[in-house]
Amino acid sequence: MIDSFLRHNQEKYLAEFASKLPSGYTRTDTGEVAIFHPIKMNNSKPSILVATGWHGDEQGATLGLMDFVAYSDSKFFANHLNISYIPLASTSSNYMGTRGNERGQDPNAIGSEHQRMLNNVGEPSSEIQGLLDNLDFVLRLARYGYYTMHEDPRDIEGGAYVYYEGDEQEFMYTIIEELKQWMDVSDEPILPKHKKDSFEHFLHEKQIPEVICIETNANPQMQIPEKIRRIAHMNCLRVYCQHIVALGIH
Repeated sequence: MIDSFLRHNQEKYLAEFASKLPSGYTRTDTGEVAIFHPIKMNNSKPSILVATGWHGDEQGATLGLMDFVAYSDSKFFANHLNISYIPLASTSSNYMGTRGNERGQDPNAIGSEHQRMLNNVGEPSSEIQGLLDNLDFVLRLARYGYYTMHEDPRDIEGGAYVYYEGDEQEFMYTIIEELKQWMDVSDEPILPKHKKDSFEHFLHEKQIPEVICIETNANPQMQIPEKIRRIAHMNCLRVYCQHIVALGIH
């Protein structure tokens, strides 16, 4: 079920999100996408960007990020990381409750095969175009990692997509073990370089390390309550942040 407050009161939702952040945050709008980031970036801390709300039918992921800043250890992590947030990447798809935006685009597609299937001649989505217009700013916020929270009502299992060269990193299995606490996961839960037209893959190609996408199962037939999916996303993000803190690299 689409959360009615999130769907019809998006600016109020973003204001509520901002109110739950630690002190020292500000909002910058990059075209259609609002980013909440530290006013002063501490160069001694790793900088990561967390994004959700790319599609209007993945409310468990979107609200899971709200839960992270409200109930999790976000203040602790803010003391150790420069964490920036995109809490609602596509306002139009969330307003309509659909995967596509108001232009019929996949909001998370930067262009190529996915957009051509939608007859949009491979153009970046309007959401991503704003990020591309402010790319230096975005790359600075995601200097050490980009983490995205997704759901898919077509999936019956959860999993993760990772974007890096070489062997799968051990910490990913820690995230998967957390995900298993809340739902079934795929037999191959860690897949490399999913969707080469996605913003995740684009940032990976721009040499951003630690690019991770967590996908929870929102298939109505599986009847996993939204509350459970929210908790799963909140806790998986906590594992990711713990990993970045432990690396201590900036």
